[in-house]
Amino acid sequence: MIDDIMKILASGSSALEITRGSHDLSRRAIVYRMYGMSFREYIGMNRSIYFDSLTLDAIVSGHQQAACAIVEELEKNGLKVLALFKEYLECGYYPYFLEYEDKTQFYMTLDQNIHATLEGDLLAKDSSQIKNTENAWLALDNIEIGHGIRIPLWLFGYLY
Repeated sequence: MIDDIMKILASGSSALEITRGSHDLSRRAIVYRMYGMSFREYIGMNRSIYFDSLTLDAIVSGHQQAACAIVEELEKNGLKVLALFKEYLECGYYPYFLEYEDKTQFYMTLDQNIHATLEGDLLAKDSSQIKNTENAWLALDNIEIGHGIRIPLWLFGYLY
C-alpha cells in the first residue's frame, strides 16, 4: 500500500486544512508546528552575537535607545543592522535554510510558501487602518533608528 512508503510534508495553508479535517489525511497526519526564528535568534546563530529579547513595551517606549545599543554592538563587530536584516528577510526566518547547500532550493521552497500565504492567508491592509487611532505606530523598513511613532521594522525581530 502506498501509505506505508510515502511521506508527505504539508506546510502553511495546506497544514491548516489538514488539521481542520477537510482532507482525507486528517486522521493520519501528525502536525508539527515550525516557528520561524526571530531576527535576534538569527544573529545569535549566524554571527555568535547574543542579545536579550525585548518586550513590546520596551520597543514602543524606548526604541531609540534599544536600536542605538544594538546598532553599536553590531558595528563593533563590523556589521550593519540593515544589511543583516536584509539577509534575515531573504533566508533567515525559516531555520530550514540550513538544510540546503544550494540556496536555489531554499528560495524555491520559500517562493512556494510566500505564494501560498499571499494567495490564501493574508488580507489586504493599508495605512488607513491606523488613521485617528491612539497608540498606533509605524513599523518602517530601511531605517536604523526611529523617531516618535516611527519604529524600525527590524527592531520587532527582538520580541522573542
